Amino acid sequence: MIDKLSRFIVKMRIPIIILAIVSLIPSAFGYFNTNINYDMLTYLPDSLETIKGQDILLDEFGKGAFSLVVVEGYSEKDAANLKDKIEKVDGVADCIWYTSAADLSV
Repeated sequence: MIDKLSRFIVKMRIPIIILAIVSLIPSAFGYFNTNINYDMLTYLPDSLETIKGQDILLDEFGKGAFSLVVVEGYSEKDAANLKDKIEKVDGVADCIWYTSAADLSV
């Protein structure tokens, strides 16, 4: 059974490669035309208490959501570098870590 399958694949290698390349065209189109939305709350209905609380936080404080990032196995220097990278992400207003208040040597 496997012998027949392997012989078929070897005989049909050119059509299989062509089929693989042709199937890359729609996948590339989808890849380049798909927007990524990291705000999961946009998918929830307005009637949920989570959305109502989000709106209250946004009205009162100007910021409606926050996230915590927990890392294990990072040195302080690596975590400080990660903080710097997170600060550069579009949509991130504040990023707080030890280096926000003191130097790593403390």
